[in-house]
Amino acid sequence: MMTPIIFLDIDGVLTIREMHRVFRSGNRYPNLIKGQRGFSRAAVANLNRLVSRVAAQIVVSSSWRMDPNCRQRLLEAGIGPAFHDDWCTDTDGPDRGSEISRWLSRNGSPPYVLLDDWPHELSTHAHRLVNTDFRVGLQARDLARALDVLRA
Repeated sequence: MMTPIIFLDIDGVLTIREMHRVFRSGNRYPNLIKGQRGFSRAAVANLNRLVSRVAAQIVVSSSWRMDPNCRQRLLEAGIGPAFHDDWCTDTDGPDRGSEISRWLSRNGSPPYVLLDDWPHELSTHAHRLVNTDFRVGLQARDLARALDVLRA
């Protein structure tokens, strides 16, 4: 059996959008990982649980993949090191769904799940999408849904 893949969006899945208000106001937000602006402690823990439970590998499909320090930033936030050797999708468009399809084609079409807060451009993969709430990131209910998708 092939290793399951988690296609990972970051903003709205691991980072929460309300982080901007929190940092501007100077308020503390206890669920954020210290020193890692915007990463939700609970969301990171849930991702790591998912990786562990199904021995999955991570492929970044987020726009963060264009940052040369992306993997390092994720590692510093406590994610990984379960990155696939081909750790991110390409940026050749025309949309993220097509980029994910090309990655799957290049890598033997393993079982997969998409973790994303923005389902647009992902209709081809809607049956494998776990749509997170951007205000709180990856929650236990999302983890359960992702496990169901990967076990189907």
